[in-house]
Amino acid sequence: LKLTFPKAPRVYLTEPSGERYRMFQLLNREFSFEVDVSTLPCGMNAALYFVEMPAHGGEGLGNNNAGAAHGLGYCDARCPHEVLFIQGEANLEGSSGACCVEMDVFEGNKVASSMTAHPCNTAGLAKCSGIECGDSDKHEYYRGICDKDGCEFNPFRLGSKAFFGPNATVNTLKPITVVTQFLTEDGSDHGQLSEIRRLYIQDGREIANPQSLLPEIQGDSISDHMCAQEKVAFVKTRDAFNPVGNYDQFGLKGGLSTMGMAFERGMVLAFALWDDTASRMQWLDALSPHGLSPEVPGALRGPCHAQWGEPAWMRKALKDSYAFVSSLRFGEIGSTYSDMIQRGPSSSRAMAAEGSTNLASEQSLRADLQKPAASLGDSAHLIAMSSAAAACLFLASAFVTYRRRQAS
Repeated sequence: LKLTFPKAPRVYLTEPSGERYRMFQLLNREFSFEVDVSTLPCGMNAALYFVEMPAHGGEGLGNNNAGAAHGLGYCDARCPHEVLFIQGEANLEGSSGACCVEMDVFEGNKVASSMTAHPCNTAGLAKCSGIECGDSDKHEYYRGICDKDGCEFNPFRLGSKAFFGPNATVNTLKPITVVTQFLTEDGSDHGQLSEIRRLYIQDGREIANPQSLLPEIQGDSISDHMCAQEKVAFVKTRDAFNPVGNYDQFGLKGGLSTMGMAFERGMVLAFALWDDTASRMQWLDALSPHGLSPEVPGALRGPCHAQWGEPAWMRKALKDSYAFVSSLRFGEIGSTYSDMIQRGPSSSRAMAAEGSTNLASEQSLRADLQKPAASLGDSAHLIAMSSAAAACLFLASAFVTYRRRQAS
């Protein structure tokens, strides 16, 4: 899958029929993929993440006869107001938000990256209004039903400034295989999520995630203990325009236990390549908030300057930037990357040259997770549709329903 800036839409993975989103239950499992971010500068973000969208995309609710086949049903931990239809009802003025648990497996460019867990007080998509949306411009950022900051593992922010980047330990000038493991407390498929681990494969080598180099935070993975330490250490980086509410929304929303329950119910895989008109992506790759000293723990997220990442300029000057994602696999812990270490990483460029819109195929999506590993192949479909196109489909469906009611 090649996402080209700035026109790339958000993309979702569906079942082979294309009528429902593919739901992932990843407790006691790992998920891996290859990504190329070599052309993405400061201010851009290639995101691969899971959100607890409904499998049917809202089809059958109210006048929604479009559903997953047309990319409807989106939600995330930001509780976005730009979602035009929520649970079968129009939201054209953006008065409501669409909230749900979000797991950012990878957000990054060629100089910085982050893995972030965002729990919410929800089970599936929840339509929010007022304070429960946690809108920053209303000074309610830390009072909503979702943890918008999340608990993150950003190597640079945690002190490993030479780990991820051009010619760094993980060299972003080359494709990278990213492996994420969702470990449970008792090692079972239905146990409580206790740790989210990360490792990388590049040039046939396994590269361990770095330990935090900050004395206030210990660990090389996301755990409730690490997250509690992070929230204490980074408290001075909270949004200064939102002084009300507990900074540790991660713990308040149930932490990894809440994340694990969402993965047991099932989450949808999404891809995006985006810029940030609100903060120029400085929460990912620069000093944020601006007024802080770089010496404040957690303030420096990456090496970028504050003036970089201006969206209007990038959209004109950097149109050839892209992210390339391929070789998605899921399976038992340790099963998705061992062959890469033995034989070295395989190239995924042939698929791009052929202009394929599917992910590289090795096994059917129906593969039993008890098998060593499953790849998301030609039986998986990608759905990409702009909000405007989805809106037209929904409105047409609603109009037909209205006329039928009038006739009866």
